[in-house]
This record gives sequence, C-alpha cells and structure tokens, in this order.
Amino acid sequence: MYMYTAVIVEPRRHRALSFVLKNYLHNLSNEWNIMLFHGTDNIGFIKGIMTNNLTPEESTRIVLKNLDVSNLESNDYNKLLTSVEFYEKIPTETILIFQTDSMIIPKNKDTINEFLKFEYVGAPWPSHLHWPTKYDYIGNGGLSLRKKSKMIEIIKKNGFCKENEDGYFADKKNGLLKPDYETAKRFAMETVFSEHAFGCHSPWKYQDKKVLFEFCPEIECLNNLQGVNEKRVFITFGAGGQNYIDSGNRLLKQCSQLGLFDKTILYTDADLKEDSEFWSKHGQFIESNSRGFGYWLWKPWIIKKTMATMQDGDILVYADAGCEIDITKGHILQKLFDEIKTKYIIGSKTCYEKSWTKMDLIMHLNMVDHPLLDIRQHQATTNIYRVCSTVRNFVNDWYEIGCNYHLIDDSPSVSPNLDVFIEHRHDQSIFSLLSKKMGIYDCRPLDQAILIKRNKTGKSMINA
Repeated sequence: MYMYTAVIVEPRRHRALSFVLKNYLHNLSNEWNIMLFHGTDNIGFIKGIMTNNLTPEESTRIVLKNLDVSNLESNDYNKLLTSVEFYEKIPTETILIFQTDSMIIPKNKDTINEFLKFEYVGAPWPSHLHWPTKYDYIGNGGLSLRKKSKMIEIIKKNGFCKENEDGYFADKKNGLLKPDYETAKRFAMETVFSEHAFGCHSPWKYQDKKVLFEFCPEIECLNNLQGVNEKRVFITFGAGGQNYIDSGNRLLKQCSQLGLFDKTILYTDADLKEDSEFWSKHGQFIESNSRGFGYWLWKPWIIKKTMATMQDGDILVYADAGCEIDITKGHILQKLFDEIKTKYIIGSKTCYEKSWTKMDLIMHLNMVDHPLLDIRQHQATTNIYRVCSTVRNFVNDWYEIGCNYHLIDDSPSVSPNLDVFIEHRHDQSIFSLLSKKMGIYDCRPLDQAILIKRNKTGKSMINA
C-alpha cells in the first residue's frame, strides 16, 4: 500500500514520457506510486515503455487509468482536473501532479518531504508582477503537490472552473495551507530560478538556458524531448502464397506486442493490383517473374507510397515478411528510433558488393572501380527510414532504376562481370549502391531486434 501518489495525465504518445516516468520513479521513494491517465491511442506506446524502458519493479509502481479519449485540449484538461470524479480515482490523500515538461532535480529529490504537510504548493510566480497577487504568487500546477480532500472540497464549493485549473485551486480565497514565497521556491521553479528546487516545470521557456542547463544537465535533456512527436509506421509485404500473408500477419502481431508503432500495414498483391499506376506498368513483368514477386520491384514502390502519407520527421520501418521481431529487444528498437533522428537510413550489412552486383548496374551508376565496391553490401531486408526530402528522393531513384528491368532482374550483364561475381541481388543491389553513393546509410544493430530470417509461416520461431 502506497502512502502517496504521483499523477500524470497524458493521452498523447509524447516522446518525453519515458524520460519523465523514469525520472519520477528514480527520484521518488518507494512510498510513492504513479497513476497514469492515458488515452485510447497511446496505450500500446505506454505498455511498450513499461516493457522495454522500465524494470519490472518500476513498472509495478505504475497504475494505468483509461480516459477513453484520444486527446485533451487545454479546456478539457482544466475540466478534468476540477472534477470530483478525477480525484476520487486517486487512492491517497497526498497527490503530486506532474506533466511531460516537468521533472525532479535529482540532487534535490529529498526536498519534497518539507512540503508534505501543505494542502497546495506549486512553483511561485515572479513577485514583481501584479496578477499573481490573487494567488499569493504561489501555485503553478504543472508540478504541484495537493491534498485530495481539499481539492474535492473546493470543487464542491466553487463549482464550474472558469480559469486554468491551477489558478482555480491556488486562489487565496480558498484558504489553503500553502508555504510562503521563499519556501515555495524550494519546491519547484518555472519562471523563478532556484538552485534548491525539488523540481521544475518548463523553466527553459522563461530562464537563461545556459545557466539552467549548467545547473542541471537533465533539464536540457527534457527540453530536447519537447515538441511534436514523430509518427512510427511499420510495413511489410506478403504475396505469392498464403504462407507469405500468414508470415506478414505474424510480423504485425509482433509489432503490436512491442507497442512501439502508431500504425502497421501488411501490403499484398491485391494492393498492387488495385494501384492502376503501378499494375498497368509492371503487372505483366511481375506475373512473368515469380522470383521475389517481380524481383522485389514492389518494395521501393510501397515504401514510396507509404512515405507519401507521412510527414517529414516521421519514422518508417520496413521488414521482409520472413523476418522475425524479437519482442524482448524493444529497447534496441527504441534506441535506434532515437538515433535515426540525426540519420537517414539504418540497417545492417551482408556480403561484399562486388560479388553480388552485376556490372551493368555498376556502370549505370558510374561506380566502376569505385572503392565502395569493396565494402559489404547494405541490406534491404529490413531498414529504418527517417522521412525527409533526401530519403524520399533516394526511394524514388531506387524505384526508377528498378523500372529498367534489366538492372533488377537475373538477365545476364552485357558488360563483363567482375571475376568474383556470384549473383545479382536485384533490388538490394540497387539499394546498396545508391545509398553508398549518396552517403545516407548507417550500419547499426537493427538485425538484433528484427532478425533476418526466412520464416514463411504464421508461427514465430523465437517468441513463445
């Protein structure tokens, strides 16, 4: 049984949520648990954080409550936090409200014990301003300590909230026991700097960032995690037999278990045939070449089409249907999602380029005698893409080159191949040479999380 409850309301898939949860779990004693009010659209994301980013012991301290909404506007948030029903869901008398732009300052974590006796306390507002006199200059709600019974008492007495919820409670007419101004500075900082503050709420908006970040480097980390969240989409392809569709559905199930993706898509031959632009041009070629269902020409096409529905900064993950996602390695994927924000394409490498690319493609890309031929080929089996103009152009070029069927299929090279040539790797040969030429590929341990296999069944060979 916990003595105190820290409460966060977050219906979004906010990229700072993992950082903030870990910060509060690490810096609040085991007398505290966390109650997280989530939305209908971010439950998988939250479960992914609890599984992959937190220890089992930390996860047991989190209680989930469904808001049954996809998002909250500011008015909705104020209405929620000034409702009796909200506070009645919280089991303890002492409550710490926090948000995804707040954190505990680790070196001052024990300072909270000085404030447990108060009925309401938030970061103080600047003393030279006039408007905060109504609140005794104390009360920012983004990180605030409250007594449940007093919140309910004020709601029942005052009724409908016509202002921000923190002002509604902090108003001195409510007669709450609050600390004086100097003491409140030891609780939290927002607009007023204090090196002794227990925590902070969006201080980078009001204070000298250089001073602030030198004082507490973790605040800079939190600041960097604010802003619009990227969307994460996973796609795969299954065609040429029911087994490929079954294996594609297995991949989507594994994605769902991870809880790291906003959307998952299994494309099939039906999607290609319904796309008149693609099928009218390539249908005959595909039906005449069963290998790779048309030598994998569909791969850059479905990636291109998916990116057309995404915003710059979003993340697209592709994997062949035979791959396996190790659901115990979600932390690796999460780390790579963080890394891709400063890169273009992430993947792994395979055998040497010059043995697996026919000369006509090498000549087409003007890479004869190029030193990059001596480097291992870039895998196209599974990759992470950061959606941006550079990557969009790359995928378009990848597809356009493949539309010259001779450069993607098994037809013999007109120009003599290199002495070490074994076999052409089709779409992957184009992908590899082009990404090398553009310098947009980073080899990272993606294949530790998305295993490159040929499991053409609906049953996982690695996950129970």
